[in-house]
Amino acid sequence: MMGKVNVRFFANLKDLAGTDSLDFEIKDNMTVKEFVSKLLNELPALKAMMEQRRVFISINQEMAQNDDIIKDGDEIGLLPPFSGG
Repeated sequence: MMGKVNVRFFANLKDLAGTDSLDFEIKDNMTVKEFVSKLLNELPALKAMMEQRRVFISINQEMAQNDDIIKDGDEIGLLPPFSGG
């Protein structure tokens, strides 16, 4: 069975994705790691940034780990590292 999540992109990830959010199909019991792999296949412009720098991923505004399960209706956030001065 499939589900849908809303993916939100922040800062320069928004520019690379060409949008600030999109709906994305997921399979049941998809992990964050599997989601990222599928996302990079569909949006290859994100690949360099996500491989070179740690990108924070949230599920419903809570920081997520690679083995966390994504569920239908979740909101996924992709946030590049913040730099301050």
